[in-house]
Amino acid sequence: GSKFSSGSFHLTTPLLINKPVRLIGSSQYGGGLVAIGCHAIQAAAGVSHSMIERLNVAASVRYSTTPHSYNGLEIAGSTDARPFNWLLKDVHFDGFQVAVKSSWLWQSLLDNVRCTYAYRGIESGGLSVNNQVHNCMLDGTNASGGAGILLGDGTTSSEGWTVTSSVINRFRRAVHLKGVTHTKILGCILDNCYEHGVYVEAAGANFGGANEICDNWIGVLPGGSAGISNMNTVANAEYNHGSAVRGNRIYGYDTGGARCQSGIYSDH
Repeated sequence: GSKFSSGSFHLTTPLLINKPVRLIGSSQYGGGLVAIGCHAIQAAAGVSHSMIERLNVAASVRYSTTPHSYNGLEIAGSTDARPFNWLLKDVHFDGFQVAVKSSWLWQSLLDNVRCTYAYRGIESGGLSVNNQVHNCMLDGTNASGGAGILLGDGTTSSEGWTVTSSVINRFRRAVHLKGVTHTKILGCILDNCYEHGVYVEAAGANFGGANEICDNWIGVLPGGSAGISNMNTVANAEYNHGSAVRGNRIYGYDTGGARCQSGIYSDH
């Protein structure tokens, strides 16, 4: 394991992880790592059993100030090299395009992960299964295509995610499920959404269904589309079905423009 003392460490190339590691900082509220024109941390495909805790990770120039392509943490994976058993706890990512980007991630926990000024907070592709996002605070920007959480890459289906007790604020879409099944969005605050609170879509040959979207508070800004949207527009995908949507409070703000078009919308 490695411990970072107080103060900032400047990176001009990414911190590379190629074996299980435990990184423990002093606080998520200051110091830590500052990435200057680069990704901050990159884990090689298949690296598992790793922990990052109590760490502040910042981009030298925030995405909200000047859009860029640098990410806070990248966890690589493939069908033959699947990362699993990652723990991110009490970590803050400031100003990255994507705070945490993973592929083929399994059985991992993001607990009290915070991001600010991001294009996307958490993004995962490939067959990503049985991961938990709990007690996180994700704050973004009004950038087209942005999302607090984007699960699914449109090609390979993901399943078994749980997103609980989290605050996701100021993204185009708070949660975007792209061909994702058996996933739960429970007890979250999804606020100041520019387009959608939860956006569920069929993707590729994959439907989006058997999900639970329950007991969330969803606030949509003027001109937004809907609190919850169910989209079946992909011709070769099976229609979305089998999901439970209940107990959500959806509010369309009316300051400075028309309220959102729908509380819950389904195209088929």
